[in-house]
Amino acid sequence: MDHVADLLMPKLGLTMTEGTVARWLAAPGQRFAAGDIIVVVETDKIANDVEAPAAGELMRLLSAEGDVVPVGQPIAQWKLDDAAPVARPAPASTPRAEESAVPRPRSDMPKPSPDPTDRIIATPYARRLAREASLELADITGSGPRGRIKCADVLRAKEERSSGRQIATTVTAVQRVAPATASTTAHSFATVDVDVSALRALGARLAATRDRPFERRAYIAMACIKALGDDAAAPVRLGLSNGGAFATMEGTARDTLSAITARLAQASMDTAGGDIAIVVVDGRARQVVPTIPTGWRMALGVGGVRASRTGDATHEMTLALAYDTADVDHSFAAQLLDRMAALLEEPLHLLAV
Repeated sequence: MDHVADLLMPKLGLTMTEGTVARWLAAPGQRFAAGDIIVVVETDKIANDVEAPAAGELMRLLSAEGDVVPVGQPIAQWKLDDAAPVARPAPASTPRAEESAVPRPRSDMPKPSPDPTDRIIATPYARRLAREASLELADITGSGPRGRIKCADVLRAKEERSSGRQIATTVTAVQRVAPATASTTAHSFATVDVDVSALRALGARLAATRDRPFERRAYIAMACIKALGDDAAAPVRLGLSNGGAFATMEGTARDTLSAITARLAQASMDTAGGDIAIVVVDGRARQVVPTIPTGWRMALGVGGVRASRTGDATHEMTLALAYDTADVDHSFAAQLLDRMAALLEEPLHLLAV
C-alpha cells in the first residue's frame, strides 16, 4: 500500500545542523524509480544526492531551491510504493573533505607543479556542475565562507554566460533589421529586477495545501491588475501569450489568486486588445522585451527566475515594460514597475483583498 511520508533534511556529518536545498531534480506529481536523484542537498563543505529508496511519486515541495533548512525538518512529501508510513531522510553520505589538515609525509622525490584549481574552495556539487558546464572555477566568484564556491554561484555563472551570448545575438539582429523597420513611433522600455525570494517561499507553502501549485503567471497577472487598477472595482484587461497569440482575461483588484487562476484557465483567444499584454518565459533568458501587439496599450516581458547575485535575496527575475511614449510617459511606466515590484516582493500585500 502506498503512503505519504516526509522527506527530511538529512544529516550529512556529525557537526551538521542545517543544509541548503541546492536543486530539485523532481517536480510535484512526477513519478520516479528507485535510485533516482530527487534533490541535491548542500553544506559549506559537501553536497549529497538524495536518492529515492523505492519507486514512487513526489507529492509536494515544502522548501524552495536556496532555502536553508534545519536537519530533520521536512523539505518535501513523497509517496513511496509499498513503503511504511514513516519519514524517510536520505542516507548520509561520507563527506568528501576539500581541505585536509593532516600533514603529508615528506618525500625527497620531485613534486609536480600544483594544479591552481586544487587551491580553489568549492563544494563537490559545485565542482561537478562547473565541469558539466565547461566552466573554470577560477572564473567564478564564491559566496560561501572564505569565498567557497557553491551551487548557486555556478548556476549564476552559467546564466551570465548565457545572457552574454543572448545580448550579442540581439545586438546583431537589431543592426540587421533596423534600417527596414524604422518608423515614426516612439517605442521605449523600462526594466526592474524583482526579489522573488519571499514569493517562492509563499508559493511553496501554498503548494502544500493544494493539489498543484499556483503558476508564476498567476502572480504576475495579479500584480499587473493591482498595480494598474486605480479603482478596486474597475476591470483591467490582460493578454497572456499563448503560441504567438494572446489569451485575454479581465480582473479587478478585489479578485483572489484562486479567481485569477480560474480566469487564466478559461481565457479566450481574441484580437480586441486591452491594457497590457504579458509574455512570461522560463529557463535561462534573463530579460525579454516584447513588441506591443496591435490594440494593446503596453507589453510586459517576464524573464526566467535566477539565483540572485548580491544582497539577501536568493532568487530574482526581471520585468521589462514596453510602451509607446505617445500614449504612456516614462514616469507612468516607472511607477507601474515600482508598484508591481513592491507587490511581488511583499506577497502578503499582493494577496490582500
